[in-house]
Amino acid sequence: MLWFYVLSLAVIVGAELNAEIEHASPYGKDPGEKEIGEKKKIGPLAERAWMEQKRAGTLKPAIARANCDVDADLPPVVSTAPSPPRASDWLLGALVVGEAALLTYAKLRSRLRRLT
Repeated sequence: MLWFYVLSLAVIVGAELNAEIEHASPYGKDPGEKEIGEKKKIGPLAERAWMEQKRAGTLKPAIARANCDVDADLPPVVSTAPSPPRASDWLLGALVVGEAALLTYAKLRSRLRRLT
């Protein structure tokens, strides 16, 4: 558990250091920017930009502006039937239920010992 704590602290310190270096650099991003040179619009400015895009017909869904590997040409896959559970689902479910059962057993056993 100590190693988890030390490693998480190292990750957090590294992320903070990276952010400070990026904001201090002349080539870095300002706070609130997702890309260099693009300020995050909030409040009335964001509403005005949204209205202008809507009037111009250039308003795109949020997923179209996201930085991810989504193919815009393919239609979305809609599945009505749930997928069958995988082996990892069964294993994780068994671990959770088993742990809960063991904890319950231990609590009941300790309470019964106190009563007798």
